[in-house]
Amino acid sequence: MQIAYLGMALEALSNGEVNMGKIASLVDTKHYIKFKEMIKKLGEEMYDKNNRIYFDKIPDVTAIPKIDKVIKGVPLPLPEDTNKPVDGSDAYNDLVPREARTLINNYKKQVTILSY
Repeated sequence: MQIAYLGMALEALSNGEVNMGKIASLVDTKHYIKFKEMIKKLGEEMYDKNNRIYFDKIPDVTAIPKIDKVIKGVPLPLPEDTNKPVDGSDAYNDLVPREARTLINNYKKQVTILSY
């Protein structure tokens, strides 16, 4: 049963990996890939042991209850200066709408003028 669930998990991780490029600038994807490889290795090891020692029947993936999908990520650490680009790209640029950035910059100018 565990081998079938590991196969299901590996399939879900492979499907999720397709969308990893979209969030690669915000999330450290190395952990995701490392976790997927660990699951794959564990599944192969269990499958090999089953074929050599236990000879249990592995149920079909469609016959077992589904697991709720949960995606977790490890966010990249925030830089000391959030105005500087992260790893050559400005990952935070699209988080604030352009119109709001203009208003924020105007506000900063006004506060600077008033503080003198």
